[in-house]
Amino acid sequence: MEWVPGSANDKGTFSITRHLYAMTNSAVKVFDYQVANGMKVSNFFTSLRDKKRQNYNMTPTGVGCRFWVLTVFCDWCTAGLITTTNAAEDLANQIQYNYSKDQAPIKLDIHKGQFF
Repeated sequence: MEWVPGSANDKGTFSITRHLYAMTNSAVKVFDYQVANGMKVSNFFTSLRDKKRQNYNMTPTGVGCRFWVLTVFCDWCTAGLITTTNAAEDLANQIQYNYSKDQAPIKLDIHKGQFF
């Protein structure tokens, strides 16, 4: 989910991109959760599509991506795609913060955009 400043109606741009690596080398914070046996990336995409999670407007100030991430992650936990015990609660606690390199995490409110 990417928000482009100045875009019409503060909408994000949802895109699915293939990469040749498993993990970015620019991550400041990593969250690692177990998935159900036999799961494929397509299972997660199907969940996004079926719940129409690509249809989301950020807040008028252009925030709301952490709410989107948490909502989608909860969908995956509920569907049994993510199997780590208390994964949704753990992620909810973790993404309350903005993580920057060489700085202490800063707690931020999670702002809700709107699904349509």
